[in-house]
Amino acid sequence: MMSTAESTLLGIGFGVKEASSLECLGVYGVEAGDTCSLIVENLNTTFDNFLAINPNINCDNIFVDGIAKKDASLQCLQVYGVEAGDTCSLIVQKLNTTFDIFLSINPNINCDSIFVGQWVCTEAEVN
Repeated sequence: MMSTAESTLLGIGFGVKEASSLECLGVYGVEAGDTCSLIVENLNTTFDNFLAINPNINCDNIFVDGIAKKDASLQCLQVYGVEAGDTCSLIVQKLNTTFDIFLSINPNINCDSIFVGQWVCTEAEVN
């Protein structure tokens, strides 16, 4: 049985974190001559992040005045609790993902100061 202090610190549903989301912050209007690569460069993001928040975009057939999301609403579906000795790189290895994807679904993480018990998103869905 957990003490009241432990229950307060851990919250209801030990080991489970409620889903979180990020709101869309803006859109980018596709211009003549744009390619997905140019848009990624203009938005100062990664290609993996761009595709994660624009899952329906067809980079072989983007069109002028089309809209690409700069940021999208992400719903975190699964989380991982940081353990002793973990670093962002080690977590990326454990999750068998890429660093870019990890950062795109954890945009507020500071890899220089992660701590034991911190929750990181391991799987997200674009809304």
